[in-house]
Amino acid sequence: MQILIDGQYYDRASAKISVFDHGLLYGDGVFEGIRIYNGRVFELDAHINRLYESAHSIALQIPVPKEEMLRRTVETVRRNGLTDGYVRLVVTRGEGDLGLNPVKCPKASYFIIASTIQLYPEEAYTQGLKIITCSTRRNEHQTINGNIKSLNYLNNIMAALELRSAGVSEGLMLTTGGFVCECTADNFFMVKDGRLRTPDAATGALRGITRMVVIRLARQMGIEVDEGFYTLHDVYNADECFLTGTGAEVAPIVEVDLRPIGGGTPGPHHLETDRCLPGVRAGTGIRYARVRRLRRSDRGLQWQQITETETSSSMTPPSAMACSGKDSRCRWMRRPALPGDWPKWAYTSLRAVFQGPIRKMRSFSGAWPTSGWRAVRAWPHSG
Repeated sequence: MQILIDGQYYDRASAKISVFDHGLLYGDGVFEGIRIYNGRVFELDAHINRLYESAHSIALQIPVPKEEMLRRTVETVRRNGLTDGYVRLVVTRGEGDLGLNPVKCPKASYFIIASTIQLYPEEAYTQGLKIITCSTRRNEHQTINGNIKSLNYLNNIMAALELRSAGVSEGLMLTTGGFVCECTADNFFMVKDGRLRTPDAATGALRGITRMVVIRLARQMGIEVDEGFYTLHDVYNADECFLTGTGAEVAPIVEVDLRPIGGGTPGPHHLETDRCLPGVRAGTGIRYARVRRLRRSDRGLQWQQITETETSSSMTPPSAMACSGKDSRCRWMRRPALPGDWPKWAYTSLRAVFQGPIRKMRSFSGAWPTSGWRAVRAWPHSG
């Protein structure tokens, strides 16, 4: 295993941070958990953007720009040879003294771990989870904003400690006002009368990346989505419930506080979402394609290594997956062929020669059903 710490790679035994790091001493820092599917880092741009937003909210200056952090994340995945897995990206306040003052920490530190994760046993995804309502209440916005993904997870940990005595794998957290917020490590969804419902971010629920993908997918499938304020009464009487998260992915909930949800089995909306998600994962995300191509610069045409980025959610899923072209609700996933018989990389290279360094390539107006089908990220030229 190769772990990146402040720009240098170390094996697991040699990877260390200072005991004076305020991320360790005070939980002063931010992090992201990111999935790898089919050799692609899933929704990496969204994760990196949220990481920098969280850092900005706590006045933490990340020592590398977004584009460089994105590149180093993908490179760490490549070095570890992962096709499917999980990335933990952490930024701490850095080394300081034993006092609390963050000004005493002159430079932030970061590290990237690429490994694997499994939060729940396999049967939880096929048979469903049984959960409880935790007595620990979610932090209010007046204290810690729930959308700052900080290293201080004590609120969630205290709720998770309650799960041991109940013999369950997950629990539902409420606000101090009694509204449903989220699970201890996941976002929460329920379905009532064909409408998908999830707690509003104003409750303190994290704006999860998988939550965002599920909402987007549901709307593209013609399902109405409501973000609002719900009570346990709404949960107990829902037609179905499920949770989402980068680590947990999408898991059905069949029982809450010993009350069966719907028919006590995974519901059709969860099954439909779970059926379509593999196609989304297989065709989206950021992957490396080490290719030498021409680019135009002030020095003339030069060879340059670039990173190809597939950003469209309209990729065709593998034939073994669901969401075939016959399903009208999944029609948005189908991607038509490019003009002629040219391979995609040749088409991209030709555009690059005539248009200079390309940061983002968009489709011709009306030519394809998606507004943006490929992005090309240039490596800084070293010549």
